Amino acid sequence: KTTPIPPVILDSSNCIITASQINCSCETVGSSPMLQWLVDGQQVNQSNNIIVLNEPLNSTYLRSIITVNEPQAKHLSSLFCFSFNSVGSAGKQFWVDCQEKSADKKLMFVSIATTFLFLAVVCVFLFVIRFLKLQSNNVKNTIAEKRKKVPDTEEDAIYVNTRNLRQAK
Repeated sequence: KTTPIPPVILDSSNCIITASQINCSCETVGSSPMLQWLVDGQQVNQSNNIIVLNEPLNSTYLRSIITVNEPQAKHLSSLFCFSFNSVGSAGKQFWVDCQEKSADKKLMFVSIATTFLFLAVVCVFLFVIRFLKLQSNNVKNTIAEKRKKVPDTEEDAIYVNTRNLRQAK
């Protein structure tokens, strides 16, 4: 006789979220696994807006798919897949926060674009300041070098005793 195996939720379990619908699949393996969904911590009741389909492949594999229609109307934030059998349990949380994602994405895009534009303007401004400072330093250095090359044209004053010059004549 085989030893019972506790359920394990597979990494292939995931969600696809659109504005009008959430589709999540939960795949579990183990000895005769059962599966239950929780929506925001509450047990799921089948309705027109929430549909659960279970697809057993064999006695050790079970896939369950939950579809939530109009999730934004429910202010849905999480789904939880809970798999269990006689020897254990496993669970996986799906965060789906559906409150106006498109408006949030637009706001985030505008914020990022504004920040990028601001940083670009600041970088250009700093580049211009640096360029002007380098130009100013180059002009000052050129003037200083020209002053060094040009000899001082002032002559030293020569004092002559004109009395002695007259006597020499």
